[in-house]
Amino acid sequence: MPHHTDVAAVAVKSEDELGRKWDHCISDSVIKFGGGIALGGLFSLLFFKRKAWPLVFGSGAGLGMSYSNCQHELRHPYVHRPARKCQNNWPVALTPGNKPASL
Repeated sequence: MPHHTDVAAVAVKSEDELGRKWDHCISDSVIKFGGGIALGGLFSLLFFKRKAWPLVFGSGAGLGMSYSNCQHELRHPYVHRPARKCQNNWPVALTPGNKPASL
């Protein structure tokens, strides 16, 4: 008997795919939140005389961006983009049999 792999055994389980997406969302949130706090702290120290609002604004912007990314990834799991059509308007090289219609 020939050995063949079972398609269901090779395919990724939906629970694993969802877990991977949640892991990505959590790590993205931590990175964006930390980056927002870091930028807010930098702006607070350099430009705003150590006020607290740049920290709050930066952390909120980071969490908002990560929330938007997670929402997009979880709601639209299979986004298929159409193939781009290249519209080449450059003149074609002229050969004896290839004459332009109008120039």
